[in-house]
Amino acid sequence: MSRYADDATISGSIVVTGSATFNDQSKDVDFTVESDGNTHMLHVDAGNDRVGIATSSPGGTLHINPATGDAS
Repeated sequence: MSRYADDATISGSIVVTGSATFNDQSKDVDFTVESDGNTHMLHVDAGNDRVGIATSSPGGTLHINPATGDAS
């Protein structure tokens, strides 16, 4: 297992063959997954215990921002 300081930058892919835990120490550190067209496709607001889909500021425990435009 490799450990980094407070920050690490990885270019390329990460393959996990098992479970993965993020923020194991329960710090107020948000987690965001970007998609091709949305910088906050999945956003975990650690300080407020909220998860947002397609929003960077979830208004409740789970906040799904409705799609805009053509959904075809």
